[in-house]
Amino acid sequence: METKPHALREHHEDDEPHMPEPSLSPIILAAGMTALGFGIVLHPLLIVLGAIGTLVGLGTWLYDEIRRAPEGEDEATEEAPQA
Repeated sequence: METKPHALREHHEDDEPHMPEPSLSPIILAAGMTALGFGIVLHPLLIVLGAIGTLVGLGTWLYDEIRRAPEGEDEATEEAPQA
């Protein structure tokens, strides 16, 4: 059985790259980590606020990923193409 190189295969709609939904989680996480870093240098109150912001950012990001996980199960269970 002869296989075609990737460049010669037919293009299918399923081959489109996956783009995640827009989310504020990375921005919240970055702001929390920035406040945490400034708090180490400037004031302990910023450490507390930065730690809370970091935990909220991580929590919302994980929640977003868990919520979207059932959508991607079909892709993971499909058989891989035979080489």
